[in-house]
Amino acid sequence: MRINEYMKQYSVKIESLFGKQGSGTIIKVDDEQYYLATALHNFTRREGNESWRDVHVPDLKEKFNEIEVTRNNEVVCEIIAVKEDYRDLIIFEISNFDKLSDLAPTTILDDNFSSEINYFFHGYSVVAGAGVEPNLHTRDTLEDYIYTIQSDQSKRITDLRGYSGSGVFIEYRKKFYLVGIVLERNDSLSTFYIFNLPKKLKEWSRKKNPIPIVKDVFDVDSSPTMYTTMIRRNKDTFLSKKARRLFGANHKYKDLLDDTVKLKQLSKYIEDRNDLVELEEKYFKELADLYLLKTFIYNKQGKGKEARDYFEKAKLFRPDYIRYTNEVKEVDSKKELLDKGKLAYMNEAYSDAKDNFKKSLNLNNIEESEQIKIYQNLVEIGKYEKNNNEVVEAYYELLKLYPQEEKLKKAEIYYELSKLNEDENKQDLVIQGLNTIRYEYDSDFLEIKYKLLHSQDKILGEKDISLETKNILEKLVYTNPQYIDRLEEVKQRERERLIFQEKIQMQKDININEKEEVNTKIEFAKIISFLIIFILLVIVVILEKINIGIIIGTTLLIFIFYKFIKKNN
Repeated sequence: MRINEYMKQYSVKIESLFGKQGSGTIIKVDDEQYYLATALHNFTRREGNESWRDVHVPDLKEKFNEIEVTRNNEVVCEIIAVKEDYRDLIIFEISNFDKLSDLAPTTILDDNFSSEINYFFHGYSVVAGAGVEPNLHTRDTLEDYIYTIQSDQSKRITDLRGYSGSGVFIEYRKKFYLVGIVLERNDSLSTFYIFNLPKKLKEWSRKKNPIPIVKDVFDVDSSPTMYTTMIRRNKDTFLSKKARRLFGANHKYKDLLDDTVKLKQLSKYIEDRNDLVELEEKYFKELADLYLLKTFIYNKQGKGKEARDYFEKAKLFRPDYIRYTNEVKEVDSKKELLDKGKLAYMNEAYSDAKDNFKKSLNLNNIEESEQIKIYQNLVEIGKYEKNNNEVVEAYYELLKLYPQEEKLKKAEIYYELSKLNEDENKQDLVIQGLNTIRYEYDSDFLEIKYKLLHSQDKILGEKDISLETKNILEKLVYTNPQYIDRLEEVKQRERERLIFQEKIQMQKDININEKEEVNTKIEFAKIISFLIIFILLVIVVILEKINIGIIIGTTLLIFIFYKFIKKNN
């Protein structure tokens, strides 16, 4: 079974009449005990910016009947009580879980892995309505119960509303382990805050009916098997050679007990030789030097955690290396400032977060990756404080820090900057963003390309989107369904415009026909007038004299007839 298939079994969607849509994770202890872990802020009001601090858990207990827990659009359990809650984590006891009976017991691991392990989660998006399993890495401990993990660009999710409360899993030796709960994303580049579920469960383990956790995932081989493995793996060492000479090249662990005389000989051989002591002295010094060397290297790179870890190892083998403590103080100050900034940001103390972030930027040897995270946070803080100048400043720093291949991130920044500029620079920023991704045709670039093209249409004064913008939008809806309504709106406006153009053309045709009809009547009037004049002249010739009355009467008759024709047209 693949990890995405495994996670889907335990992942549920949480909806309520009063709160936000979120995700949750089923924890099965045995056939009689099932729990649901999720983020407490999922039960804040749908509108507004409330946090988990605004949820009164005792009041929540009165609303269990308004909460629906589903998997694949099917209700799978009912919430009956609160098992535990701490900050933004809440664990419910559930009942009526027959539809979950096929689940294997959930294995919760006391996770002490580094960033080399890949982390996964599965949840339910508000926009798409389906689950996603991003591959996450770059773990960084923030405080006792919180750590952060970040995804690479290829696995980025554009809209993460609804994923809070998802279970975070790892795969190790073809087994799957629950190691945390997703709390929130702290910026637009897929960095997540994860609650360290196993660590808190260990503290609760002294209570009645604790939720069990696994402390070690390494398969410890039996003593007989391990003995044989070590003898073969170290066959060229003095001890292995002696054991094989005494008990035979292919002897087993049980053979040691079968011949106690030889076993005593082997033991005395070890005591008489000084090889182990010499090896300890030799390798302890080498290990101490190597660890101290790594301390100095990581110190200069600004990697505080790694520098301190290796320094502790160096002191373990050479306690006198404590004299180099001052060499890692600079790193401690960097980590301290960064951790204070991250913790303050997590607790929404944005002013303190900003101060600590800016102080850390003034220190030497801050890695570019760390600078990027800081400026990303400063962008979010500036937005919260509605300080556009600081947002713009942080965005421009990010443009300098992002490598050339980070085209998507740069294009997104140009778009955000264009929204903050209403002067002549607005169009330049849009053009720079478009030029950055002009020849990128991957689906990941469709959304930002549409946004930039749409902005360009508005700047150029286009009433409707251009053909290029429409083509991008039609492709975008296949990967991002939230734009379907926008595409329908564009198509409706096109239909209305065509109807309007048809009406205009129809009115033009009517006007032309009416004008032709008027001209025909005028020509007819002219002919009648000339005919009357002709008749008058004939009468004059016949009578051989001109009657002034006839002339005046005829002229008046022609004038009245002409006016009548003109008036009726």
